This record gives sequence, C-alpha cells and structure tokens, in this order.
Amino acid sequence: VGVTELGNSNSEIKVVPNPFTERISLETNSKMLGEQYKMIDKLGRVVKSGKIEGHVNELDLSTLPSGIYLLQVKSQHHKLLKQ
Repeated sequence: VGVTELGNSNSEIKVVPNPFTERISLETNSKMLGEQYKMIDKLGRVVKSGKIEGHVNELDLSTLPSGIYLLQVKSQHHKLLKQ
C-alpha cells in the first residue's frame, strides 16, 4: 500500500519513489536550493535533516525502520511510506 504526496501539482519538490525501501530522491527547482529539509517520524521526532544542495538530492534512509514519515521542506509537507 502506497501513500501519495500531499499538496498540489504545482509543488516545488518531487519525492521518488514513494513508498521507498532505502533511498529517496528529492527533485527540486532552483527556488528550493539551500532550503533545509526534515524527515519526521510518527511521534514527531526529527530522524534526518539537511540542506538541499542541488536539483536532485539522494537521501539514504536505509537505517530508518518501516513506517510513515513526513518530509518537511520550507512550507511543503510530503507523506512517505518506508516498506
């Protein structure tokens, strides 16, 4: 069972794949360069954070347990499922 992105088709960030197993790619436009991101677990804990460095950013999330996570970048939120 997959969980789709929250937001609209005008989103400035695309997250693939979703659901994921080990890695995700954040595909962004130039407005998002330098922005901070946070991966938040279902208990509200920040489990990973960093800065968007380029138009495609690979995140290694292999150490996270299976579950639902929220990716927060600027004012955008994306719901992700790790299998």
